[in-house]
Amino acid sequence: MSHITSEIVELNTVKDAYNLWLELCPEALFLHHSEYLFLLENHLQCKAFVTICKNEQEQWIGALPILLKETPIGSAINSLAYFGSNGGFLLQDNLNESIKTELLNRLETWSSEIDALSWNIVSNYFLPQELDFIKQNIVLDNVSERIGQVTELPNYSEHFEEDLMGIFEDPRPRNIRKALKSGIVVELSDGQNEDWEFLHQIHSQNMQAIGAPVKHLSFFTSIPQYISKAYYSLYIAQLDSKKIGAMLVFQYNKTIEYYTPGTDVEFRNLQPSSILIFQAMKDLAAKGYKYWNWGGTASREAGVYDFKKKWGAQERLYWHLTKIKNNKLLEYSSQQLIENFYGFFVIPFNQLKN
Repeated sequence: MSHITSEIVELNTVKDAYNLWLELCPEALFLHHSEYLFLLENHLQCKAFVTICKNEQEQWIGALPILLKETPIGSAINSLAYFGSNGGFLLQDNLNESIKTELLNRLETWSSEIDALSWNIVSNYFLPQELDFIKQNIVLDNVSERIGQVTELPNYSEHFEEDLMGIFEDPRPRNIRKALKSGIVVELSDGQNEDWEFLHQIHSQNMQAIGAPVKHLSFFTSIPQYISKAYYSLYIAQLDSKKIGAMLVFQYNKTIEYYTPGTDVEFRNLQPSSILIFQAMKDLAAKGYKYWNWGGTASREAGVYDFKKKWGAQERLYWHLTKIKNNKLLEYSSQQLIENFYGFFVIPFNQLKN
């Protein structure tokens, strides 16, 4: 390949060029989009950068989005931060290892120059070969395998609803019919504040019930400020004009991100979540979206794994790939890291000395 160069620049200085590049990358997700990165920049109080690889004609040939969090105890780099957001390499040809090598080497050099504590790449579900590539080029300090699940939606046609029902396992079709029979109505929110507050309220209720971390209200209420309406859908389920469920999805390229669902526990038996998912799948497939990304699942034994599987979801493994850049990181306690690096993956806590 002809001579290539790379640099790391603040994302806000190349936002338009970056988004144009995403349009050319077949596996790009909304999680890579500048609007999502700026939302995280605001919410996590971090800084969005992009590693750019160019050819001799100064044309973009590859990119790696990164978020940098600087704190009193040091800095950390994620591609990408916040609840497992997938990052990684953005190429037109994902088999081109020379471009990926250049991007990875630039990340390594830059992380040393700024004396970062560590960097972490969350790989893309749709690019399973990234694990082997990075391991061949960098001695990693941690590789954590994660389970992703993705439903491939049928091609949209006049028979779509029937085709879609055909990929679900029992009891999903029965759940959908029950919700419809119960009189639940699903509407697309116009993004008013009270709908975000309702989503947060039931999200908190659901997460606290299983001891899982809760996203902050400010994250949701900031979405209309940072995200174009073309890229998000907030669905509300109502019964007799009472809100009983909500679901936020992001959509971009070919993929829908099942981002935050919530169901009022008092009405869970009426299956509002089923009709929310079904409606969104129909609406977005009609717009050309092909994949429903359910996100990560902790274990194949978990009930949530089975829940997603019955929606026709297939497994897509992905990884957290971590490189420790400064061994003083190992001296910190998990509490110090939690307090300083909210939303970031810095190092598995079992590797700490304290």
